[in-house]
Amino acid sequence: MTDLEAPTVYPPVQSCIYCGSTKPPLSREHAFPAGLGGNYILPKASCEACRTITQKIEEACLRPMLGAFRIRLNVPTQHPEQRPATLPLATRAASDSHDEVTQIPASEHPSGAGFPIYPPPTVLEGREPDDTYELKAKLIIPGLSTLTAAQKRFAGKAIKIADIAPTLFARMMAKCAHAVCFGEFRGFPPGFRPLLPEVILGKSDTFLHVVGCLPDIPEPQPAVPHTVRMHDIRVGEKTYICADIRLFAFLATPVYRVVCAEGTTA
Repeated sequence: MTDLEAPTVYPPVQSCIYCGSTKPPLSREHAFPAGLGGNYILPKASCEACRTITQKIEEACLRPMLGAFRIRLNVPTQHPEQRPATLPLATRAASDSHDEVTQIPASEHPSGAGFPIYPPPTVLEGREPDDTYELKAKLIIPGLSTLTAAQKRFAGKAIKIADIAPTLFARMMAKCAHAVCFGEFRGFPPGFRPLLPEVILGKSDTFLHVVGCLPDIPEPQPAVPHTVRMHDIRVGEKTYICADIRLFAFLATPVYRVVCAEGTTA
């Protein structure tokens, strides 16, 4: 298991790791978003079109889904001057049909995050792609005292704790795994084909074929931000390169198993 806090800069790729384009400009790619403190960097690794797509995925996950959570945990940011002093909190009375939004100090916000729980990747079970599953999530609230205070302040109202975007989050996990795999292998080993670009670029909706979770949530790892473990899994005559990714490993977060590439076992 590799601690992603240590910076790693791979050699320049000179082509887009998602579509293969060599058309300039080619920008550097953070395997894990900079907004998560990601220090795995691939220079000259993303064309403008793919950079736009992956940036939108990351923004959708890092802001609505993980924004308040990241602020609460004081995750490093490239723009500390833009970090807000207040955050919106949505509440709703039982008799209302819409939310009421109140700005409260960031230090008082019950900043939770819902981490999607997926079934194991179907490709590792020898099954065809499937896009149906029961949505589950692991809800984590770093400071329960803020939730207690909010419940007292907004007594009688439901409090919105977290946004969950399972498809976009899966695409972000796929992007992270693909980039790390590309950097570690300087591409992909001979005889292996990448499985993630179509999911990352939104050309396939069957992300459950290659993105899933381990069945059990491990114990928190104190002082460890994020981890990734690259390994092979053999299924019949095929071998799969997988990345096991855990965000905020110092909390009770799930481990995402992402299948990066497929090869035929000799």
